[in-house]
Amino acid sequence: MTTIPFQRPLRGKGTWITRVALYMVLSSAIYHVGGESIGATDSTPAAQSTQSVTTVTTTTAVTPDQAVQAAPDTSANPLPPSEVGKPDVAATQTRAPSPVEIPTPATNRQATLETSDLVEFASQPASIQALLTDALALTKQGLVYKYGSDDPKNGGMDCSGTVNYLLHKEGLTEVPREASTIYKWAWEANLFQAVNSTDPHSFEFAQLRPGDLLFWTGTYSIQRDPPITHVMIYLGTEKKTGQRVMFGASEGRRYGGMSRYGVSVFEFTMPGFPPPTAYTAGTARFVGYAAIPGLPKRETAEVPPATTPSS
Repeated sequence: MTTIPFQRPLRGKGTWITRVALYMVLSSAIYHVGGESIGATDSTPAAQSTQSVTTVTTTTAVTPDQAVQAAPDTSANPLPPSEVGKPDVAATQTRAPSPVEIPTPATNRQATLETSDLVEFASQPASIQALLTDALALTKQGLVYKYGSDDPKNGGMDCSGTVNYLLHKEGLTEVPREASTIYKWAWEANLFQAVNSTDPHSFEFAQLRPGDLLFWTGTYSIQRDPPITHVMIYLGTEKKTGQRVMFGASEGRRYGGMSRYGVSVFEFTMPGFPPPTAYTAGTARFVGYAAIPGLPKRETAEVPPATTPSS
């Protein structure tokens, strides 16, 4: 590269030629710095162009599979919302899928069973058999969790709306609408059995029978007395797995190793004893169960052993 001396101001006829040459030298230096080609073994324009394209390609090319893996999972909701009251934010907001996301079909979001899959079904009175049969039929309709709904014609129902609809179908027209008032209804009938243990094998489950109502508190924040926020119906023990299962509407409770959404079959699990830190740090608690007022009382029978959840 030719060095241009600057011993005196440039004047005269050739000044513009000198300035053009200086501009070209400076431009070349700036190009090399901007293109990060300083120290390159091959400094030809063709090599610089190839290196620039390669760099862009390797840093910006993302496959659809990589995009899906990098996308945050916002679908899961570990504490499902319940009946009329404060809805869960994730359940009431919709998120437009990106071009690389494949939405899960609604038919795969619910789980179902046949009555023949339940250990205790054949030994139940006709009223309980009818209740469980109708409950499992609802799990086959692809109903989503729909806050404030108690009618499958709306395409979905919330937890207490599902219980209210099912019990009305069984002829119990006096059943209340909210989880807390369903709890009060059962308690006033002297049918509620409190559970303080977190152990699935606790003696407190000795009277649990298919068709019983299951109650939780603290699944979401609401000022309510009594503070019951979630209700489901116990189905019994699944033959294949030996796992206790239940019926109802929820957002994110699990069955078969997957989160399920809507009116579905779910696993009825307890955290075990001692309970894990995640459970003790949370607010959701299972508080007890109750036979349904107005249905025939069941004879006490041997309860199959429950399985302890692995997580």
